[in-house]
Amino acid sequence: MAVTVNKICDLSERGTEKMALVDITDTSYATGGTAVAVTGFEKIKAVFGQFPGTTSNWDYANQKLLSYWDKGTAASTALGEVASTSSLAKSKFIVIGY
Repeated sequence: MAVTVNKICDLSERGTEKMALVDITDTSYATGGTAVAVTGFEKIKAVFGQFPGTTSNWDYANQKLLSYWDKGTAASTALGEVASTSSLAKSKFIVIGY
């Protein structure tokens, strides 16, 4: 798994809660999600954003970013998890945590 997380800037801080804008690049997506750690954050509560062509979801319990894409079948509207080892382009995400 080759994940690069680059904090661009801090957006807000209120008490112990923080918000930051980050670039995330995942050159080899892992089935079950990509572990993400952001400098200055002990735990991430939510992540907003997505890689191009995907929908993303934050797994709070496992601290992983899950990515899904359309399976391409007309009969099904369900999204499938991005295939293991897929390369996802660099994208900006808003991260909230403490």
